Amino acid sequence: MKWCFYCLLFFFPYSLLSAQSVHYPPSAMFTGSGAYSQAFSDAFSFLGNQASLGNISQTVAGIYGERKYMLEELNFTTAAVGIPVTGGGVGLAVKYFGWSQYNESQIGAAYGKNLGKVSIGVQFNYTMLRIAGYGSDAAFTTEAGTIWQISDRVQAGIQVINPVGGKFRNNKEEKIASVYKTAIGWETSSVLYISAEIVKEENRPANILVNAQYRFDDCFFARAGIATAINAPFLSAGWKWKNLRTDIMGNYHPRLGITPGLSISFFGKNIKG
Repeated sequence: MKWCFYCLLFFFPYSLLSAQSVHYPPSAMFTGSGAYSQAFSDAFSFLGNQASLGNISQTVAGIYGERKYMLEELNFTTAAVGIPVTGGGVGLAVKYFGWSQYNESQIGAAYGKNLGKVSIGVQFNYTMLRIAGYGSDAAFTTEAGTIWQISDRVQAGIQVINPVGGKFRNNKEEKIASVYKTAIGWETSSVLYISAEIVKEENRPANILVNAQYRFDDCFFARAGIATAINAPFLSAGWKWKNLRTDIMGNYHPRLGITPGLSISFFGKNIKG
């Protein structure tokens, strides 16, 4: 497996002439899947759409880690915090991917506001890239989203990532790719939530993410989904005890193998009823 990774590192300098892909780990299906639901949301939901912060009703925090395709060099970790404020909520996210010879990191601050049937949100990111032997670089990017309350159980929305700008400070020819998303979430009942998302990244074909979450009771949860671009399914099982929740996730790529992941989340007191 490692030869694939080292080949990517070898060819990386030649890819700087075009837009650099945004790094989306397999966990992207997992960490942002609750953006279009209030009953199934968590600390990572605003990563899927910042407008979800407009409906946050309790302080939430979480940390997620995974080992992509069981390779140490492809470790990914993200931590997120969401805090309700008057009329909406604020969020902070930190991400890290890679190892000592190559790594990407990002810190982002987000805000979402509820306008009634519509919520809006925005996020500002500082992205850093380091390659041993080539030095380091950084870029500022923005994200924005909106969510519409179609009915009591259905929400839909749009998210845009880096629509303009996103060029690195030292290498002006290199740019972080733009990404456009549209999604819908349906709480079919108090125990089942289904979402679907179309993701169009710059210079890449569209990808469809389908996700389902099921609540067996107040303590046990399950999720399942698939990314159509690579036919990569994922499964997760969760257990909640008081204000803490743990989820174990597994993603499978037909050629590259398994990606295991683990998240721990904290849920504070509901202050909005």
